[in-house]
Amino acid sequence: LRAVQTPQGFCRASLMRGYSQNTDVTDESQVFEAMGMPVTVIEGEAENFKITYPQDWDYAEFLTQKNNIKKAI
Repeated sequence: LRAVQTPQGFCRASLMRGYSQNTDVTDESQVFEAMGMPVTVIEGEAENFKITYPQDWDYAEFLTQKNNIKKAI
């Protein structure tokens, strides 16, 4: 089980071909795996998150301020 961040990057032509052949997949990685193509996992960052809920704005603002303070030092 993995937490996955967006964006996932794939060749569009291969992705479209894969989706046309595999209708039982839930994301792009599964499409490529179903076609027998390798998927590489690259470590992400916890500060790279999606703003979904109103409180996510507060966290984003906090990170922005924290990063601005680091740059000033």
